[in-house]
Amino acid sequence: MSEAKHSPGPWQVVDGHYPGFREIIGPSFTISIVMLATDLTVHDRWNREADARLIAAAPDLLAACEDALATCWDEMQYLHDNGRLRDVLCAAIDKAKGGDQ
Repeated sequence: MSEAKHSPGPWQVVDGHYPGFREIIGPSFTISIVMLATDLTVHDRWNREADARLIAAAPDLLAACEDALATCWDEMQYLHDNGRLRDVLCAAIDKAKGGDQ
């Protein structure tokens, strides 16, 4: 599988062009999110807002995982936690890049 690329960011969450919408805006896309509808609860709105912030943070989170794996890893750390941190970082990076679909 070729490595999928993503828009590098910045991605941000803003008010939508229509009432009751939020948008995630990136350099090459806009995702509209319905925030108010008759079948949505206030908890649905909170969850959607949190999901939007997480999506907008994704490029930064991926870069942080890659940096942690590349620069903060040494043999002593591996021995200390039995590789759990490395495994978690590798799994998160793989999932972000489309390896865990």
